[in-house]
Amino acid sequence: MLRDFVEIFRSPAPLHLGPMGYFRELEGIARRAEECRDEWQPHLARTRQVIEHAALDCRQRDSVLVTGSGLLLDVPVEMLARSFRRVVLADIHHGRRTRRAVRHLANVELVALDVTGVVWACYRFARTGCRGPLPEGRPPVVGDGPFDLAVSVNLVSQLAVMPRRYVLGHCPAFPPGRLREFTRELIRSHEDWLARHGDRVCLITDFERHEDHDDGRKVVVDLLDGARLDEPEETWTWFIAPQGKVFMDREVHHRVAAWRDYPSASR
Repeated sequence: MLRDFVEIFRSPAPLHLGPMGYFRELEGIARRAEECRDEWQPHLARTRQVIEHAALDCRQRDSVLVTGSGLLLDVPVEMLARSFRRVVLADIHHGRRTRRAVRHLANVELVALDVTGVVWACYRFARTGCRGPLPEGRPPVVGDGPFDLAVSVNLVSQLAVMPRRYVLGHCPAFPPGRLREFTRELIRSHEDWLARHGDRVCLITDFERHEDHDDGRKVVVDLLDGARLDEPEETWTWFIAPQGKVFMDREVHHRVAAWRDYPSASR
């Protein structure tokens, strides 16, 4: 809890993000990226490459919106800043590390944004006993017109994770089926939101988790809870953690899908 208050003091943010675990999650990502640097590097490089190619394929390069910018591990921000007049990096919170990384780039803006429009509502929903239906997402509008390129980078599978975790922490008996539908609805809403915000959409997300346990069990988890995206242009494996680094009893891989030009956004 103390670390949450320190982060809010150093990088102003809504107070509810601390109890909901967003700062701890950001810290955890940074730690895992360092611990598994060699394993993560191919995935991060491939992600940056997809975004670069999508940027170069744009007919116009006036403005680009990147959602899920986070720690900038997988965002080629220098290349985007050279290629576009205006670069908007959007995430629910940008810490000191990210702000320091872009402060020399005059055309890069950091926007604190809950792209789902549901996080604060889920916080209140859980704190008041989880009565009634789950809140519906109300994604905010960014800018006064579509960007030349809108990028969603390794975000889709994460949209519902923290709200769901917080709801279950306060209401353990909450029906799993309602939470799965909640996840699918946030993903559908994000697809629509991207289509409204980009003349072209680049989408990258992990969609499947594979766990190889030391007792021989193999576990596969659908990270999208049944949501179906378009057929990917390319896929690859993200080596999340070898056994013994993050998890003592298993090795973990994620399957990743990518689109330089997401078909459902071509409307």
